[in-house]
Amino acid sequence: MLPLINDLPELEDAKLSDGLAQLADRLANQLPGLPSTSPVLISGDWGAGKTTLLRALQRKIDPGGERTLFFEAWRYEKEALLLPALLRAIWELIPQEEREKWEKASLGARIWKTAVTVSLGAGASLAKLAGGPAGVLVDALFALHKEEVEEKKKPPAGPPPDQTLQLQKDFGELLASRWTLQQPLIVFIDDLDRCGPEGSVGLLEALRMLLHQCTSSAGAPSIDLPCRFVVALDRKVLIHAVALKFAGVNRYDGNRYLEKIFPFFFELPQPGGAAVHRLVSTILGTDGRTAATERGEAASLTNELDALATALGDPSFANPRLIKRCINRFRLILEFEREAARDSGPAKLRSASNQADRLVILARWIAASERWPNLRWLLASRGDEFWSHLGGALQARNGDDSLDADMRALLEEDGVEAWMRKELLSGKGQRIAEYREADQRLRVWGL
Repeated sequence: MLPLINDLPELEDAKLSDGLAQLADRLANQLPGLPSTSPVLISGDWGAGKTTLLRALQRKIDPGGERTLFFEAWRYEKEALLLPALLRAIWELIPQEEREKWEKASLGARIWKTAVTVSLGAGASLAKLAGGPAGVLVDALFALHKEEVEEKKKPPAGPPPDQTLQLQKDFGELLASRWTLQQPLIVFIDDLDRCGPEGSVGLLEALRMLLHQCTSSAGAPSIDLPCRFVVALDRKVLIHAVALKFAGVNRYDGNRYLEKIFPFFFELPQPGGAAVHRLVSTILGTDGRTAATERGEAASLTNELDALATALGDPSFANPRLIKRCINRFRLILEFEREAARDSGPAKLRSASNQADRLVILARWIAASERWPNLRWLLASRGDEFWSHLGGALQARNGDDSLDADMRALLEEDGVEAWMRKELLSGKGQRIAEYREADQRLRVWGL
């Protein structure tokens, strides 16, 4: 059986790409010393390694699991209000005996109900909240309604309390009971860009409210909380979410919005060149080498590794999750072909194993069709005349005017035009034939 690679984040430092490993080391040293009012943004495309980096940071900063919280935002989106869910997760990180002390003082219940009130006041949907899961959310709604009814029975004794200030005070008190400035709580928020626009932007607003709490009216220095936040998301996705939330505001700039919340911003490094070769070799691991050696195909594995590293070294494909998917498809197709060749006899097997000149084309086409699925559909559905016309249109820089809607949509995807110019449309049609052959090799086996 061919060992395939899982599509999960890497949980071993030895399997990190060079860039991720170096960034994790540096951030692990810096994070505890940052001011609490300076949350960190980690941005990267789908599959670029955001979760892998956060988990590496957690291992380096907190091997014992007492000073960090990993909050997967998308798991709580059905609760509609992410702030109460986040505060509940922090609350549950405190040992039970300490929680009992705070429960007697009603701090936990107060933080929860105040967080719900503040979130609703910030524009969250009450209807959506009421439709969430039964239990604490619904109980909180009834509790808030009951308190409101009781308050209306009392004679007014001044303006209502500032719920935001109360939440800030209680949050600071809770943190100070467990963590210190020298050893602060570090909260990793992951997958926020998988949440809906309302929830993701709402949580960012809540973070800004919690952390920018402590500058006095007299201009005294802000109080540094024993807490640091690291948020991982695809910046482009969140900018789109911000644009949807503030659609009624003329020329609202989502980039400026994020800069106000995140003074520190890091883009995930992309592997390239020799780093891709090392990453592919690491991902293949000993399983692939052992299996190949047992079959007497060690030389073939070297050719396959070189082909994958060459193809995936293109910046358009320098994405760890994409690399894993490509390796799996590449190994599957070659394994299926070898099995079929073995069934056909030694001569056919020698012929099938001697395909070094086609391996790079196959690897490149697998990567391209994974990166731009519509490109594969167009290659299969359009004839040579279309591709010849496309090459001429791109050379003349008038492709948008002379091409149909499907191709114009494809050309809007990042990196596809540059790759087609360099690979698919070079060689006066010869490359088109080579890539069609590679695609047919995949389709024969349902890949």
